[in-house]
Amino acid sequence: MQNNQKIPEGWSVKKLKHCLSLLKDGTHGTHTDVIDGVKLLSAKDIIDGNVLLPVDSRHISDDDFNMLHKKYHIQNNDVVLTIVGTIGRCAIIKNYNNNYTFQRSVAILRPNTEIISKYLFSYIQGNSFQKELLKRQSVSAQPGVYLDDLSKISLIFPPLPEQEKIAGILGTWDEAIEKLSSLIEQKKNLKKGLMQRLLTGKTRLNGFIQPWKEVKLGEILFSISKRNKDLTIKRVLSVTNSRGFVLPEEQFARSVASEDLSNYKIVKKGEFAYNPSRLNVGSIDRLDNFENGVLSPMYVIFKCGDKINSDYMKHWIDTAEFNTKVRNSAQGSVRETVDFKTLSTIKIFFPSDINEQQAIANVLSAADEEIDLLNKKLEALKEQKKGLMQQLLTGQTRVKVN
Repeated sequence: MQNNQKIPEGWSVKKLKHCLSLLKDGTHGTHTDVIDGVKLLSAKDIIDGNVLLPVDSRHISDDDFNMLHKKYHIQNNDVVLTIVGTIGRCAIIKNYNNNYTFQRSVAILRPNTEIISKYLFSYIQGNSFQKELLKRQSVSAQPGVYLDDLSKISLIFPPLPEQEKIAGILGTWDEAIEKLSSLIEQKKNLKKGLMQRLLTGKTRLNGFIQPWKEVKLGEILFSISKRNKDLTIKRVLSVTNSRGFVLPEEQFARSVASEDLSNYKIVKKGEFAYNPSRLNVGSIDRLDNFENGVLSPMYVIFKCGDKINSDYMKHWIDTAEFNTKVRNSAQGSVRETVDFKTLSTIKIFFPSDINEQQAIANVLSAADEEIDLLNKKLEALKEQKKGLMQQLLTGQTRVKVN
């Protein structure tokens, strides 16, 4: 809450610790992983207001779980908040049956009788609370917020009937966001299934009968090392594992390029590039959003020859198969780097018919376009909710209570 914020008539202002009956973070201990046990979740498992239960999450033994919960138990309607790493995401516990617990990156907040879970959940997502979290963030190996600092953040809230009404209004948007998020995850899983079948030849598209072949990437890809000697290109780029090609200031909030760009490598639209020391975490992409740019001399740049379709290659490098082969090829390297010579030894099994490659790429690109469209709709819903939250959670707009 901002110091100069006016408190609406009838509303209260209190520190978070006075609005809770429980404030606890997850386990700080080390636990032996087991195959079949209780899921041990972290901040990455709280997304868009939901607690995800990934099939590949860590599991701990029942004994470890019972030891962790000697003095408290997670309950339905508890609010969970990420406090380490990506800070500020939250969810409400639903349908809990002792099937998971949390690492220290997640805090458990149990409202007392003055505030309801749905209102607290909405308030945490609001600009005021998020700004206060940011102020209290400590930066070490990874950002985090201590429970004591968290407990001192102030909340403003109306009487319970008005909380219920506000939560109900915002809940309509939450339901829409949840449904759309679930649909996007379904579409992503469908695309993964398509990739698994189409990019391995397990499923063939109609009309294509030519055999597939296996070759080393060095036979179909070509390295590029043209330098920016005449300084004609000023746009400096970098490649991330989450957003592909970006301007450095988008990634680091400032330019990190050298003042002298003459030794930087030129990358053109349609060419691929990667950081050799970060290829094992997925920092590779094809340049599609700019006509050209320059990259730090450390980068590897390559293009496809006439035997491999560029769209097909773009989808293949997004597969688990490619990522596994990259990690295996990096093993034994001091810094786990993958230069072009090493990349060239990786084998790919793909259609010998270039037309089949393009047809497969078209199917997968159509799936990407559908997911992108749904993501834009999701962002629009989130923006609408933000506007409502600003009005309702500050009392700028009051709701009528019967």
